Amino acid sequence: VAKKLEKMAEIDIVPETEMEDKVKAILKLIKDGELDMDGTPEEILKREPLAELVKICEEKLAQKNWLKFAEFVKKLENEISQLAQKNLVQEEELGKLKKELTARTKKCSALQRKLNTAEKDASGDKAKVENLEKDLLSLKTTKEELELNCEKLGEERQKLIKEHAQTLKFFEDENNELASEIVDLQRTLKEQEDAHQKLNEEYKQVDS
Repeated sequence: VAKKLEKMAEIDIVPETEMEDKVKAILKLIKDGELDMDGTPEEILKREPLAELVKICEEKLAQKNWLKFAEFVKKLENEISQLAQKNLVQEEELGKLKKELTARTKKCSALQRKLNTAEKDASGDKAKVENLEKDLLSLKTTKEELELNCEKLGEERQKLIKEHAQTLKFFEDENNELASEIVDLQRTLKEQEDAHQKLNEEYKQVDS
């Protein structure tokens, strides 16, 4: 609008002072004798044709200036109306953008809250993971200790098995030896019984 008002100042409107200057110039030319007319300037001023001519010029100039001014005002009003329409459209778009910005701001805030919650959960999960890693390390150490103990127990078991086998073999040998001695003893007893019985029979024969 400010630019339009500046253009308005540039319109070719003849001001009243300029028009008066032109009339004075005409009168001066007549006074100086540069115009081919009889009489003095005072008489010329009283002549109706010249006064009427000046009046007609004034009216035409005023009409021309008014038409240009009215046309400019109408054009300016149309452009102002168009600018108002554009401004209304821009205000509607601005309202939509504000609503969208508000919605996105709320969405961003919600996402930020979720992110903060996720970070807190992640921090808690990290602590849990660290605790689990510690527990895993402790279990690994315990497992290694148990494996070492199992290895020692295995060695002791093999040693006991070997000692047991040796003891078992010793007792088996002793048992076999005792069994052999028992067999020998039984044979000796049998031989003694047979000899005793034979002696009894011989004794009976001698007595009879």
